[in-house]
Amino acid sequence: ERSKENRTLAKWKSLITQDGKINYNFGKDFDSWFNDRFNFREKFILINPKLYSKKDHDRVLFGKDGWLFYKGAGSVTNYRNAKRFKEADLVKLANYLVSIDEYCKKNNKKFYFFIAPDKNKIYGEFYPNYIIKTKPDSKSRANQLVSYLENNTDVKVIYPYNELHKNKDKGLLYYKQDTHWNSFGAYIGHNLLLDEIEK
Repeated sequence: ERSKENRTLAKWKSLITQDGKINYNFGKDFDSWFNDRFNFREKFILINPKLYSKKDHDRVLFGKDGWLFYKGAGSVTNYRNAKRFKEADLVKLANYLVSIDEYCKKNNKKFYFFIAPDKNKIYGEFYPNYIIKTKPDSKSRANQLVSYLENNTDVKVIYPYNELHKNKDKGLLYYKQDTHWNSFGAYIGHNLLLDEIEK
């Protein structure tokens, strides 16, 4: 089911094609189609996280109500807003982005720096209770970087944190058991990007 997985399910392909030829890949095609639709498949998807031992997963954080979160690459620390950028890091990042922006300007291109929020920044209410934020999201590293770039450079920055939060009541924006946003979440980010380009 598309709402639970970050992919499109396999489509049915007949043994005889529309133009009357034999589909020599029918066996593989049928296998893919069947595997996406066998009985109780949705139930297995739902209970799948419960089958794993939590201690065996160094990259998966088990949240509330069947939500899974990525916990590698400092994601938990980032959620907690426990770490801030040092001034030297902000300068280095800004210089790098400015160099890209200047290159684009010289080549008659426009550069937009788009930051996609982590799932835990939008659905933190499903994070385990034992993980506590040390600072609010207004003090996050992403907001720190956005503020620094806006005050010290001409780089156009887009961070759809607020827009995603505003649209949470209209439908799911990220996959529950995947780290990526779904089509609706991407649509919100896409619209914000287009609004900025239109300016």
